Amino acid sequence: MNSLVEKFKNGWAKLKTIKNIEIIIGIVIICIIVLIYSSVTSNNGGQLNGMKENDIGSASELEQRLGEILSEIEGAGRVSVMVTYETSKGVTQSGSGARTEGAVIKGVVIVADGADNVKVRLNLVAASQTLLDIDANSIQIYDRK
Repeated sequence: MNSLVEKFKNGWAKLKTIKNIEIIIGIVIICIIVLIYSSVTSNNGGQLNGMKENDIGSASELEQRLGEILSEIEGAGRVSVMVTYETSKGVTQSGSGARTEGAVIKGVVIVADGADNVKVRLNLVAASQTLLDIDANSIQIYDRK
């Protein structure tokens, strides 16, 4: 262990002999941070919160698929879903096969038979968050009458 520490100290001492090594290391670290930040915050390029628009086809198809998946959750029963989108023209509701290219999901309303159960409600929120990559405060769950 001591030999490893000594090798590290000797290597660091050799690096320090290079003129302005601290600046070079700082620039490399900043470049790495910028690359990571840009890859995390990059535009989805025609994607709908991580789901390709071609895979979904339309907003109503997304709602249908989401409703089918959420209805598989134990205790959820029959599930209906409505998704609203924010586009450059403002917030719009989905419907009648409207294309969702360039749109970002603004909010989701879920109506389920089993929504009166807190566990089911939490499971519906968690599944919706995961599937749509949105915050929980953008999801509202209601019990079917």
